[in-house]
Amino acid sequence: GSSVWSFTTEANPSLSTDEFDKQLVSIYPNPTSSVINIKSNLVLSSVDIFNQLGQRVINLNSNELIGNSIDVKDLAEGMYLMTVKADNKKQTIKFIKQ
Repeated sequence: GSSVWSFTTEANPSLSTDEFDKQLVSIYPNPTSSVINIKSNLVLSSVDIFNQLGQRVINLNSNELIGNSIDVKDLAEGMYLMTVKADNKKQTIKFIKQ
């Protein structure tokens, strides 16, 4: 007495990507006391650093990133989130300032 339903599932092609870069960049040293170095094969377009309250404390564009190093010695000790943008992609990385 009940209806029989049949269905199949497949990946939605509009939600998938051909290639996924898990990590666009890496940073070192972490934790740091003075300088954060960014390692990437991509050309960086901008870097934003946010404190634990979500306030942007550093904003740098590609012209201000000299040698992919950022001076963080004036930041207070604590945890920060760095958002790096490169090739229309972005990655957020946590680092500790000692």
